[in-house]
Amino acid sequence: IIKGRTFVPIRFISEAFGAQVEWDGETRTVRIFLEKTNTRVTLQINNTIARVNERIVTLDAPPTIIQGRTLVPIRFIAEAFGAQVDWDGVLRQVTIRLTL
Repeated sequence: IIKGRTFVPIRFISEAFGAQVEWDGETRTVRIFLEKTNTRVTLQINNTIARVNERIVTLDAPPTIIQGRTLVPIRFIAEAFGAQVDWDGVLRQVTIRLTL
C-alpha cells in the first residue's frame, strides 16, 4: 500500500487475468493485451496518464518501480479488464471478480 493505494506487480496481475505483458525499457512503458476482452492497456512509469484501448485515463497514482518490479494500482488494472474490485478495510483484503 502506497499513499493509500494498493499496488501489485503488473506482470503478476496481468498474467493472472490471462493477459500478455510487454516492457519497453527505453521509454519505461508497459503494454498489456487481454485477448478475452480485446483490451489493450498502456502505462508509463511515473506517469498518471494511461490508455485503455483508445480511451485516455488519468490515474490517481502512477505506476512505479520498486526493487526491479513494476507496480500498478490494482483497482485501475482490474477495472481496465472489466473486473469488479472490492476492498475490505478490516481484513485489508482485495477481492477481484471477472465474469466473461
